[in-house]
Amino acid sequence: MEKIMNEKTTALIREYGPLLGFLLTYFFAPEEGTGLMRPIMLATMVFTILTIATLAWTFAIGQRPKPITLLIAALVIPIGVLSLLLNDEAIFKMKPTVVNLVLAVLVAASQWQGRPLIKEIVGNSLDLKKRGWELLSWRWAMFFVASAVANEIAWRNLSDDGWVTFKFAVLVPAAFVFALSQISLLKRYATPESSLHKNG
Repeated sequence: MEKIMNEKTTALIREYGPLLGFLLTYFFAPEEGTGLMRPIMLATMVFTILTIATLAWTFAIGQRPKPITLLIAALVIPIGVLSLLLNDEAIFKMKPTVVNLVLAVLVAASQWQGRPLIKEIVGNSLDLKKRGWELLSWRWAMFFVASAVANEIAWRNLSDDGWVTFKFAVLVPAAFVFALSQISLLKRYATPESSLHKNG
């Protein structure tokens, strides 16, 4: 149990630590900065460094992140580095678009192959009937596409402040709300061995 809790805590730190670092840096950085010292670029730098640091820390304490975590890191780290090297915040603002589109394609493709990737994303302790995995996969794939489209519209039309607010006040909460909205589906298609029944 202690190991599981440690892994869950590590996952939370790895997922939300860089986001929190980005948010705090952006809103507390001096507005008069130029070049890489601009708030959006400083925040990008902190996010990228924390993403690398938390991933390295995970391996250092003997834990191995899930493949999906490594995939996302393999996407966001180069995007952050490239944005900094070119001093172009637009590249970093496209990160949610790229990540969501890649996830949408992978979730859809894995479902077609009969090996739903969504099972790893939502948790291997869940066990659903085949129809349940199909519905959940397609719903998440559509959500990822919608998130990508929303981000594209936002970063192309909003200021830095507007985009950061949109990302943290809309995109991030939307994922939580969407996940909660799928609970009824999970319960409806859960097998007797699923953790939903064991915990319920």
